[in-house]
Amino acid sequence: MIMNAENSKNGRFYRNKLYMDYIFDFQRLSEYFSYDYRKIKSYKKRMAEIEKSYDNDHRSGVVEILDDYNSGLGAGTETLENIKKLGERGTVIVVGGQQPGLFTGPVFIIYKIITILKLSCFINEKTGIKTIPCFWNASDDSNMGQVDSIGLINDELMEVKIDTSNIKKNSRFSNIYIEREKYKKVIEGIGSQLAKTDFSAEVLNLLNGSIADKYTDPADNNRINLPELFSNIILKLFSDHGIVLIDPSDERLKKMGDGFLEKDIEKYSSIKESVDNRGDELERAGYHRQLDIKQNTLNHFFNTGNIREKIECLPDMDYRIKDKTYSRRELISISEEDPGFFSWNVIMRPVIKDTLFPVLATVCGPGEISYFAQISGVYDLMDVRLPVIYPRSSATIIEKSMEKIIKKFDSIDVILETDSEQLIKRSLNNNGDISIEEMVGDLGMNLERTVEDFEKEVSRTGLIIGNSSDRIKRNIKKEVGVLKGKIFSGLKKENQWLIDALSRFCLNLFPGGELQEREVNFFYYANRYGIGIMDRLYDSLDPFDFEHKLLFLK
Repeated sequence: MIMNAENSKNGRFYRNKLYMDYIFDFQRLSEYFSYDYRKIKSYKKRMAEIEKSYDNDHRSGVVEILDDYNSGLGAGTETLENIKKLGERGTVIVVGGQQPGLFTGPVFIIYKIITILKLSCFINEKTGIKTIPCFWNASDDSNMGQVDSIGLINDELMEVKIDTSNIKKNSRFSNIYIEREKYKKVIEGIGSQLAKTDFSAEVLNLLNGSIADKYTDPADNNRINLPELFSNIILKLFSDHGIVLIDPSDERLKKMGDGFLEKDIEKYSSIKESVDNRGDELERAGYHRQLDIKQNTLNHFFNTGNIREKIECLPDMDYRIKDKTYSRRELISISEEDPGFFSWNVIMRPVIKDTLFPVLATVCGPGEISYFAQISGVYDLMDVRLPVIYPRSSATIIEKSMEKIIKKFDSIDVILETDSEQLIKRSLNNNGDISIEEMVGDLGMNLERTVEDFEKEVSRTGLIIGNSSDRIKRNIKKEVGVLKGKIFSGLKKENQWLIDALSRFCLNLFPGGELQEREVNFFYYANRYGIGIMDRLYDSLDPFDFEHKLLFLK
C-alpha cells in the first residue's frame, strides 16, 4: 500500500476562522500567544524559560507517578526509558491530550499522537533539546457522550455505542468501569459492520485482547476501566515510539497541584473577567468565543460519589456544592487532606499541567487553539508562562475508489466547493459538445421570441389581444422548466453511477456532514488495510507542515 500526501487550503478542512488564521495568518493572532510555533527559535526561547522557572523538585514525583502508571499498563522499554530521562534536568516534554475515546475514538486522536511523536523527535534532532513525547489521558473529564461510541463507514456513517445506561451523568471517566460483556458486544458490533477482509481477524484479535483482566475494577473482575483500556490500546499501537501516558486522576498528581485551589479562590473573579473580556475581544476581531462563562464558579470541580460537581461562589467568601455550603478554609482543608476530591476544569487544567511538567510545546486541535486564545491571560494571572501551542496534524484519507469521481471533475476542490446536486447537474449538463442547460434555454428563448414576433404582427392589424401573449410566455417558461426536469431525470437514471459515486465521496470525506477525522475510528481503516497503515500515517504526517493533508491510498 502506497500513501501519497497532498496539502489542501480548502476552508472546509479548517473548522473555524480562528484556526484557519492560526495556520495561514498567525500574525493576526500572535498577541494572544507567547511563542510563534512556526519558528525553531521559539522552542529554544521556551527551553530557556523552563530552565529559569521550572521547579525541578517536581521531577522525582512526576517520574514516580508516570512510571507506576505506564509500567502497570505493560508499557514497552522505549516508554519506560523516556520516563527515566524525564528525571534528568534539561529534559522537557511535548504533550497533547484528549478524552479516552472508546477503542481510541475518532482517528484525529491518532493524528494528534503522531504529531506529538514527530514534533518531539524533530525538536530533539534540530535543537539538541532533550524532549520526550507525552499524552494526557483526560480521565478526570466527565462528558460520556464524547467517549461512548465509535464511527464506522458502511452504506452510511454507523455509530457503534457501548451501553452506559447504568452510569450516572457527570461521572468521572476514571471512576467508570463497564462490564466486559458490554465491551464484547461493541466488538461484535464492529465485526458485523466492517467488511470482511484479510485484516479483520488481526483487528478483532487486538480489540478482544485489549479487554484484559488487569484493567478491571478491584471490586469486580467483570468490569473494565474505560481510561485504562484506552491507554492500553494506545501503548499497543505506539509501543515502538516511546509515548508516555499521563493520568491526571492520580491523587499524587493532584496533591502536587493542590496549591492552585487557593489561587483559584483568590482570583476567580479576575479569571472570569479575563476570559470574558478576551472573548469579547475575539468576537470584535471577527472570531468566535470558545468559552462563555455564565456562572460564578471556581475553576475546580468537587468530586463526590464519583460525580464532578461545580463549586458555586457565594457572597462573603462562601461556596456551595449542590445543597451544602463551605467556607474558604473548609475547602482548602479538604484539599490538603484529600486532594482527590478536586479536579480541574478546562481553564485551570492546562495552567496546572504546565506548572507540574516541563512543557516545551502543547499539541492542539482547532478547538483547543481557540481555548488558548481566550485563556492565555489566565496564565499571566497565575504567573505561569504559556508554552508553544503547536497545531496537530489534520488529515483526510482518500481511498482508491474515490479516484474516478475526482478525475471526473478534474479537482477535488471543485467537488468540495459545489453542492452535490449542482455537481450532478453540472456533469449531466455537459453531454459531449452539447450543454443541456444551454439547449433547453435556447428553446425557451426561441419560443418566447416567436410569440413576441407574432404579437408585433398582430398589433400592426390594430387588433387588441390583451395579455394573452404574456400568459403564453409564462406557460412556455413553465413547460420548458418541466421539459428540463424530465431530461435531467432521464440522464440521472442513465448515470446512476455518478450519483452513487458522489454520495460515496461525500460519505467518506464528510461523514454525517463532519470532517472524516472527527467521526471515523482508526480501526475502520486498519480493517481495510491492516494495522500497518499506522506506519504509512506516521510517515505521511511531517512536522512543521501545518496544512491539512489529503492522504491518497494507492
